[in-house]
Amino acid sequence: MTVQDVVTATGGVLVKGDPAQRIGEISVDSREGLVDDGLFVAISGEKTDGHRYVEGAKASGAVAVLYSREIRPEADLAWIRVTDTTKALQAVGKFCRDRLRIPVAAVTGSVGKTTTREMTALALSAKYRTFKTKKNFNSQLGVPIMLGGIGPEYEAAVLEAGMSEPGEMSRIASIIRPDLTIFTNIGVTHIENLGSRENIFREKFELAKAMAPGSPLIVNGDNDILGCLDEDCGFRVIRYGLGERCRIRGCGIHMEGSETVFTAVCGEERETVRLRVAGEHMVMNALAALAAAKELGVPWKEAAERLRDYGGYAGRQLVEEIGGVTVISDYYNASPDSMKAALRVMAGMPCGGRRTAVLAGMNELGPDSPVFHREVGVAAAECRVERLITVGEPAKEIARGAGEASKEIDIRSFDTNREAAEFLLKELRRGDILLLKGSNSMRLGQIREKLVNFLESGNAGE
Repeated sequence: MTVQDVVTATGGVLVKGDPAQRIGEISVDSREGLVDDGLFVAISGEKTDGHRYVEGAKASGAVAVLYSREIRPEADLAWIRVTDTTKALQAVGKFCRDRLRIPVAAVTGSVGKTTTREMTALALSAKYRTFKTKKNFNSQLGVPIMLGGIGPEYEAAVLEAGMSEPGEMSRIASIIRPDLTIFTNIGVTHIENLGSRENIFREKFELAKAMAPGSPLIVNGDNDILGCLDEDCGFRVIRYGLGERCRIRGCGIHMEGSETVFTAVCGEERETVRLRVAGEHMVMNALAALAAAKELGVPWKEAAERLRDYGGYAGRQLVEEIGGVTVISDYYNASPDSMKAALRVMAGMPCGGRRTAVLAGMNELGPDSPVFHREVGVAAAECRVERLITVGEPAKEIARGAGEASKEIDIRSFDTNREAAEFLLKELRRGDILLLKGSNSMRLGQIREKLVNFLESGNAGE
């Protein structure tokens, strides 16, 4: 891509600079180094204005800038003036997508998007050099940035698509225009903004509607809403899951040491799959990845073998042994479904000490939020949690639900992560399992940081 390509795609005006200058990558954050001839897009947001950081972007490696404010182009960059930098960035993303001649798979759903994205990219890598979304770049800003990073060396791409408000997915879909779409599930995440699970489904289905008619739509067949989809929706529906109606089905799930082992079945074809992560929900993510691999012609046995390389993702059910304590870090995001899944994972792990769950609040659940939180508390009691620690005001409803369900569980509620961490420093013992789970905004990673040095120094009691 050249500066002139950006000008053409956006309908902007090249105020200063060389139209032949090549662009290697795109960024909206001047703090991230643009090591390969970057285009810096000055986004004007609610909290900050990217126009203030143009000079910083140049220092980080930018060679061109998209801007819309009245500023004097002084830095030695290619300056492209547009009316709206957000729309201009999306136009650049569409330009990049138009040039791709490789299969593009998209992943969406209420929970499990990132894990499914990672597993799908691994499965496809058995045949293709595969690009995948980095970090959490799954929004109407992040998606075009990712498309700008798909170079000619790649043979397939897996892009994650997330949304939180009505109308957002249709904009993302118009940029990705996937050849294949995966739906992980339809839950209650963002129900506060969208009103109902049915509305969440309709919003997310915009991603599928951007595909050509008859394209493969891979859906969780065990989900009550997705499982009802059939060919009348305009696409070739492939169900995956544990139920008999699923074309790609998992069976015989069991643990062998620290590995989750199951058999993936498609017709007469059967493959043994070994995962270094635990939980039935991880099996579901793996089945979605295998379904995508089969649709794109990847040898199934090789795709299954690649899935063994998945060892977790930072903040998403990352299991570590630190100073004799097994720590499950799963605090990137949280919903009622993912909370319950994490508790079931901990319940299924062998434990020589006590099972301790540190749970924080869940966001955007609307007026029924207290009910959803209490349900998680009930699940904690059912999953043999011996010590429950809640952090923050909303999570007190988790404590209430657990207390009503069991009189044996030790329940402590704290207002801050610092207070919770100080309690844990005194109470953790070797052999314990510690789960950290909550919405990203609750910053439970702070508790892990406080515990790491303490545990690594061998301070956990016997």
